[in-house]
Amino acid sequence: MSRIEQSQDKRTPWLTKETRLLLTSAAWFLVNHAPHFLQEKLHYEKHVLTEESRKNIEIVAQELDKGANAVFFANHLRYTDGPVGLYVLSQAKPDEVAAPVAKKHYDKNVNFFKILERFGAHAFVVVNPGDDANAAVKAEKFKKYITDIATYLGGSHRILGTYPEATRNKQGYGLQQAQNGIGYFHLSDPDGKCLYVPMGYVPGEVTGQKYTEIRVGVPFHLKDLIPDLEFKTPEEITTILMKELAKILPDKMRGVYGP
Repeated sequence: MSRIEQSQDKRTPWLTKETRLLLTSAAWFLVNHAPHFLQEKLHYEKHVLTEESRKNIEIVAQELDKGANAVFFANHLRYTDGPVGLYVLSQAKPDEVAAPVAKKHYDKNVNFFKILERFGAHAFVVVNPGDDANAAVKAEKFKKYITDIATYLGGSHRILGTYPEATRNKQGYGLQQAQNGIGYFHLSDPDGKCLYVPMGYVPGEVTGQKYTEIRVGVPFHLKDLIPDLEFKTPEEITTILMKELAKILPDKMRGVYGP
């Protein structure tokens, strides 16, 4: 039995996707109504999901009902991106949600991630390049990571959320060079059923608003975006996807994927 199947067996029986939606909505409320001094301490602000984004999430929900899966890929700016993103993903009412997590973060917060497993939110542990000195060991762990992703996306009614940059931008708001993991995900989707959905966090410092705007782009199938997908390298696929993400962000946030 795979780790994913085991974690599903351990999931709290009463926690339906409707219950999870209620819990993540409560978390969203707390994030958006936290005391001002706490918002300043954690360096975050109120979040607003645009009306167009809600419509695009509904498209994803309709496709999930038909048995599809979806990959949401977003920029990464703050610690609160994770819980806020979980709320956004829950709006599409998936049966399961999952996300890659760096090993160093997983190890520091292992009990927290074990709790999330109970909520049907899975963590795929990613080994950072510097974690192992042996290249063969790193290659084997990366292969297992991709295999776990393939097992997960081999099901249905599931969402995978990922931050391709792999780390928060601590210097500004522009997109950084992405890691190539997302460029391998299509290998687990031979039938091309999986939707890809760009999602952007746009802080008030950029827009002049008093809140962070969450933008969810129009869902698409990878083969529609890249007709010659089978001839593209993971690096090329990653770059194409990041440029799609850049399109829903303001010019000053497009970074290395700008025009």
